[in-house]
Amino acid sequence: MASTGSMQGENVIIFSGDDWASGLKTSKYHLACQLARRNRVLFINSVGLRAVKASRRDLKRVFHKLTAFFRGAKRVPEGPYVFTPLAVPFFRGHPLVRCANGLLIGASARWLQFRLQLRDPIVFVFTTTFNDVIWTLRPKGVFYYCIDDLRSFAGLDVRWFDREEKRLLSRVDCAIACSQELHSSLSRKGCETWYVPHGVEWGLFRKAVAEDLPLPEDLKTVPEPRLGFYGLLTDEWVDFALLNELAAAHPDWHVVLIGMPSATTDLSALLTQPNIHYLGRKAFEELAAYTRHFSVGLVPFIVNDISRNCNPLKMLEYLSGGLPVVTTDIPEAHRYAPDVHVARSHAEFIALCEHALTECSPAERDRRSRAAEAHSWEGRVERICEIVSQHLNRRAAS
Repeated sequence: MASTGSMQGENVIIFSGDDWASGLKTSKYHLACQLARRNRVLFINSVGLRAVKASRRDLKRVFHKLTAFFRGAKRVPEGPYVFTPLAVPFFRGHPLVRCANGLLIGASARWLQFRLQLRDPIVFVFTTTFNDVIWTLRPKGVFYYCIDDLRSFAGLDVRWFDREEKRLLSRVDCAIACSQELHSSLSRKGCETWYVPHGVEWGLFRKAVAEDLPLPEDLKTVPEPRLGFYGLLTDEWVDFALLNELAAAHPDWHVVLIGMPSATTDLSALLTQPNIHYLGRKAFEELAAYTRHFSVGLVPFIVNDISRNCNPLKMLEYLSGGLPVVTTDIPEAHRYAPDVHVARSHAEFIALCEHALTECSPAERDRRSRAAEAHSWEGRVERICEIVSQHLNRRAAS
């Protein structure tokens, strides 16, 4: 197993774009876990990019943020310290609110930096919302880890984001992009950018091939073949019309969906076919058991600015579990051919699923899984550490 050998004994602060307690095992989570093996890591939860509304859901989230702040920084079993900053959630674009939030978050971060002895930290930032805080920590280096085209997300103030991203890019040592599309975009903005695609927790998903994991209880009433998807279930990402068309074309197939819908997503209205099964949200550690009993892994994304710039973690998770993958036409998917089949239309997506079902032998599943080991998070984070070390050495030499 690779280790983060080129970064050891460092102090690291990660300004995240989501929360540790969300259960989402995204790149922020994996970066923090890998670095915490040999470094002291502080993971600072998101303060959010989108405007907060006076809705029950948003107010509940604000309440949870507030209670988490008063719990302070806690060390989690994976190694990092996790902290939720206090910020005014409303009217964040207003100069006075922005100033107040900078003072609130900055004071908390500097106190934690002192208490946890995080002198001369290496900072990774996933979002522009911490611009007024980062450089008050006197960092040794700052690296923008870009994993999404954030300006395309609904509810975002694009003018504010563009201004803040420009500020961030003018000061960071470099950017790290998870997709070629993001790499090209950031490079055009004049920032030195490195392409490091997402990785996979290979050992976990390898169990879907190497171990006889039992059939989960809620799959026992779902016949084979099962074509599975796990991830965020919102109409901003998922082409529900495609899933209905797929299920209608093959009533003897069963489409299994695992994940979390947004507060505004009514799955009962969007999913009209009886052979589509929504099983709710599952713990990340449970996904290997479901993968074991799927025949095909699906990435049925709507092709838009968000998906064109993304690098779906689930593609490598499916492959590590031995599954053939069928996806809509996302640029990053092409680099994993021929085990990832890319469809340019609904009809082609259905045809490729028909073909993928012929590629499910134990030998083929084992081959796909072994090939995916080359994309482990250990290797990806080691590459990021090499980039960081290169920039720090360059700075020291100059």
